[in-house]
Amino acid sequence: MQATAACFLAVILAGAALLATPAAQRAGAQVSVLDALFTATSATCLVGLSTVNLAATWSPFGLAVILAMIELGAIGYMSAFLLIALLLGARLGMPRGLMITSAGGVIGPRDVWRIVRSVALIALGLQGAGALLLALRFGLHHGETFGSALTDGVFYGITAFCNTGFMLNPATDRPELWSDMWMLIILSLLIILGGLGVGVLIEAARFFRERALSVHTRMVLITTLVLLVLGATLFYLFEAHNTLAGQSGAGQRLILSWFMSASARSAGFSPVDMTALSPPILFVLVLLTIAGVSPGGTGGGIKTTTLAVIGLAIAALTRHQMDIEVFKRRISGEIARLALSIVSFYLLILLLLILSVSLVEITRPGMQATQETMAHYANLVFTTASSFGNTGWDAGVVAGLHPLSRIFLIIGMFIGRLGTLAFIYFFARAHHPVLRRLPAETVVTG
Repeated sequence: MQATAACFLAVILAGAALLATPAAQRAGAQVSVLDALFTATSATCLVGLSTVNLAATWSPFGLAVILAMIELGAIGYMSAFLLIALLLGARLGMPRGLMITSAGGVIGPRDVWRIVRSVALIALGLQGAGALLLALRFGLHHGETFGSALTDGVFYGITAFCNTGFMLNPATDRPELWSDMWMLIILSLLIILGGLGVGVLIEAARFFRERALSVHTRMVLITTLVLLVLGATLFYLFEAHNTLAGQSGAGQRLILSWFMSASARSAGFSPVDMTALSPPILFVLVLLTIAGVSPGGTGGGIKTTTLAVIGLAIAALTRHQMDIEVFKRRISGEIARLALSIVSFYLLILLLLILSVSLVEITRPGMQATQETMAHYANLVFTTASSFGNTGWDAGVVAGLHPLSRIFLIIGMFIGRLGTLAFIYFFARAHHPVLRRLPAETVVTG
């Protein structure tokens, strides 16, 4: 796990160094070292937040560096998850014949290479298919030249599958692009596929031949569908008379609601003005951001299976059942305890991050308690939560943040990317059995 964190940190620092060079910046662009570091962290951690305008700031070389960091972050994270799953005894989407020795759980370099190769081939194949569809849409429907359509298609194909909401063409600059329902459908499919993770995708593809899915994959698929439908429904209900009022028909409103639900859980694309959203839907979007995507997916959050296990534990408690049961299988109490610990850990770090950024921003000159300041603070909390959840939605506050607040967000993005993975690695592995047990004591809770 230390090696994974070190690799991510090395990619961030190398990317920041390249982005700080004149070759990565357009003529006349003014990019500080902190801006370069912020963008590099956001790209490698698959967040999508930016303190500068991408198209106006970064040269083609700079954009290529950003895409390379996104690819390394996505493939590296998915590969690390599969390796940890293998160490824990799972075989989610593992290449056939990959085994692990029973003594000590040693994985050889050849095994690591096979996993990384499988992840890279599947991820790049899906991104390539999505890039082709998007390029055709950009060229045939929006009249872009071949080179421009191909560039946009590749850029959004990568950022959508990797759940990184960088936008070359913000909705304020090209509203006709982000009102294209077919483009939103393609992007949402890429977002969902990337969020499911390679292991789940391999298992789902094998289902037609093997007619069997693991409990993990079934829980991932069901929870993902529930969150997508629930998020889309709530967005439609809360925004029907607000941002959705300008849409031409019910179908367009439904597709936009579906896209926002898919994007909320880690992608962060913004086809609507985030500052115009109503407070209730901002709260819903934060909850979806916290929920996140699936283990091994390209997004962040506490993960769908963690939510599912907690929900099943609550259901077992209300039914006075000793065991947590699902799909004719029993989930151990240790897994339920780990799920609760992950949620507690995630919310604690998120709370500390919000308090740290708030303390810096609220003490700046001109931040007296006015109605405008309170609205700004709500947007600040929303943006901070989305950065830690690797969603990267900006409610119009990132560009004006204090340098110290940006440093806090950089730390938050890094922890949000590796935090739950490290937590699982350190606390879910088998430990030596404890040979003693203390007397039990009753503690009143609730």
